[in-house]
Amino acid sequence: MSRVSSGSPQLIPYDAQVLGVFERTYRAEIWAVAHRITRDEWDAEEVVQDVLWTVYRKADSFRGDTDVWHWVRRITQNAARMLLRKRRRRPLPIEDAEIEAQLHSRAVLLDRMEAAVGAKRAALSLERALGAQDATNKELFLLVDVGGMENADVAKHLGLTVSAVKARLHRIRHTLHEAASEGLDGLQAAA
Repeated sequence: MSRVSSGSPQLIPYDAQVLGVFERTYRAEIWAVAHRITRDEWDAEEVVQDVLWTVYRKADSFRGDTDVWHWVRRITQNAARMLLRKRRRRPLPIEDAEIEAQLHSRAVLLDRMEAAVGAKRAALSLERALGAQDATNKELFLLVDVGGMENADVAKHLGLTVSAVKARLHRIRHTLHEAASEGLDGLQAAA
């Protein structure tokens, strides 16, 4: 037990009567310090309650080498700062529907990314397969399937028969289809 400066109650831990005197003496000052730090009336009131509870429990830790108010002010400042720190750390509650919407949007994004990767793989496989074709077959494919020319016109242009153009187109398309399928299969195997 410590004697404090004149006008201050003698601090005795867990003594409700002393706490009542202490509260009447320091409540306004505690609230003012807490409000200055928290800038909120309700938070300041919460800090006052925390400080009163701390003083009630830890009155015996007051050494008496300073005025009681200096000790109480330090407890008040620490309690107010701790309250602000706790408020910053507290995550905001999220509704289940919002969580599901975020998960759905992520799933959609992942699906789009996988589709883009698959399309890129298929395109690379097609490019390699087309690059492996001889010059005549490349030109034939580009003229018919990309350029939209008629088989008869392409046959005349390349010096081939119409049936040869059709047969070559069939083989080229089959090769490209297999290459694109392999590119997509590689993506599915990686997933």
